[in-house]
Amino acid sequence: MKKKNKLITILLLILGGLLIMAIGGAAAYLMWEKPPALPAKTEVTPVVEATPDAEPSADPEPTVEPSPTPEPMPEGTAFENNRKDGVYTMLLVGLDQMSGSTDTILVGRFNTVKHDINLVSIPRDTITNTDSDVRKINSVYAGSLNWGGNGIDSLMKQIDWLTGFTPDCYAVLNLSTFIQIIDELGGVDFDVPEEMEYMYQDILGDEGYIYLAPGMQHLDGIHAMALCRYRIGYITGDYGRIETQHAFMKACADQFIKLGNIPHARAVAEILGENLLTNLSTANIAWFMRQLMQCRSEDVHFYTLPSEGKFLQGYSYAVPYLWEWLDMVNSCLNPYETPIEMWNMNLVYYDGANYAGTQGYLDGAWYFEGSQDDGTYGSSRQTETPKQDAAPAQTPAPAQTPAPAPEATPAQQEPQAEEPAPVQTEPPAPEAPPAPEEPPAPEAPPVPEQPPAPEQQPAQEEPPAPEQTDQEAQGTPASGSEAQNSQQA
Repeated sequence: MKKKNKLITILLLILGGLLIMAIGGAAAYLMWEKPPALPAKTEVTPVVEATPDAEPSADPEPTVEPSPTPEPMPEGTAFENNRKDGVYTMLLVGLDQMSGSTDTILVGRFNTVKHDINLVSIPRDTITNTDSDVRKINSVYAGSLNWGGNGIDSLMKQIDWLTGFTPDCYAVLNLSTFIQIIDELGGVDFDVPEEMEYMYQDILGDEGYIYLAPGMQHLDGIHAMALCRYRIGYITGDYGRIETQHAFMKACADQFIKLGNIPHARAVAEILGENLLTNLSTANIAWFMRQLMQCRSEDVHFYTLPSEGKFLQGYSYAVPYLWEWLDMVNSCLNPYETPIEMWNMNLVYYDGANYAGTQGYLDGAWYFEGSQDDGTYGSSRQTETPKQDAAPAQTPAPAQTPAPAPEATPAQQEPQAEEPAPVQTEPPAPEAPPAPEEPPAPEAPPVPEQPPAPEQQPAQEEPPAPEQTDQEAQGTPASGSEAQNSQQA
């Protein structure tokens, strides 16, 4: 009996020690992880003021300025710089190591107080207000590297121009790291929407072929990469791929939220910390992962920048629907209490007749000359309301450049020039009959001009005296010659 009690005591001590170790480990983990520090900003600044802030700093990430010096903001406390309580914004980028293009771009807002997440995909063909031959946002990163930049600064600047604010955090994930992360998580269950065949080439130059059958299946890293990269089979091209990426990310979130934890969370955080190009520390990433686990599946939302596909100079572009995009930015992304206005942005949009810029100009306007009728190839418009359709007709006038306005007016003046022409031809037809009748009326005055009747009086030339007076009355030349003859006589 004593041996049994002693054994129970030993087991309780062991369990107590394990519990203490677990609590200590959890406490150490919570002390290790921390939220990222936020830059001190007092208000939403116009894009013209935001641009210089991104250039002068010598830090590798000058735009975001994630200085480690300031103490992290406590969760759930109000910021004293016009920011919403506990709200972080982020830029997530998928980088193709072979081409250098960033075909996957998401801008997100994470509310760590309400624990909801909004992620907005930016189509790879989104047009930028820059003077270059190719103006796609997915070429900004590689273009910066080619000109000696670090890639991310230029992309952050374009996101600032597109949204009206600079994201607090950024993370650039390459395809190799994506595959590694999915494998570390143990794979993801996903319902493949259609049959997919994908040819890929890794950074070492090795080529591969992947086939995905439609239906529910468990995807490892390489198959998940093929799913998210597949585009050629969709009728809507990049828009179709974005929808599949949203569905896959939603499936990941649902799977881990229902599970209650992220498998190998610390290992995943370390992989991300070592392989991501980011301004976040490993502790910051771990903190965000724990915040994510406090969200519900229905609190993770995905959107796409509302845009219209157009062709310019032989390239396909996604041109934003300005007013719908402005509404989406303020409702889904804006971290400030102050609403973002169109002049906080610097983007290109189409007003239904001409291309225009929110800053009142188009950089390299030659690019748009004669391109109004290039046609469209698709749309990512998610909602259509009368208010949004009416807004562009009212607001472009004050905000447009003078150039588009005159271009729109001549098109309207041409029909007006044609309308008066028929109006003038119609009245002459009815007025034509009175017109011939009226000329005889004016010819009546010549009838009173029949002073020749008094001239007939000269026929009464019997008295010489009246003949002289009549000749003088008839005209000076005749009277003058007769007077000279009389004088000569």
